[in-house]
Amino acid sequence: MVCLDIALPRDLDPEIASVRSCYLYNVDDLAGVVAADRVDRSRDLERATAIVREESAKFKIRAGELRRVEGKLGRLSPRERQLVESLTVQIMNTFLHEPTLRMKRAAAGPAGQAYAGAVQHLFGIGEEPG
Repeated sequence: MVCLDIALPRDLDPEIASVRSCYLYNVDDLAGVVAADRVDRSRDLERATAIVREESAKFKIRAGELRRVEGKLGRLSPRERQLVESLTVQIMNTFLHEPTLRMKRAAAGPAGQAYAGAVQHLFGIGEEPG
């Protein structure tokens, strides 16, 4: 039997908890569960943020790819070079913006840990390349 005493002051005798197969919970117990859940969600958010940071570091590939095609672009003036740099940064930021926001929201939710695991799997974080 589960008893939930949400009254202030308490209505149920605390001794109920000592009866075999009886569980007594009150508002303080619920507050503890909420606080623990908040800590878990915060931890999941930190993990998701670290994932985003790690993955966005991989997008430095953008600069490497840009260097790789420099010869094909011909001789660029400093202004043209700046425009190409800016364009590739904007493309990457646009590409990552919505997924990053969604990742943070999902990681802060009740299924945050499972979501963070899925993101790690999708991006191959912590796995050997291959």
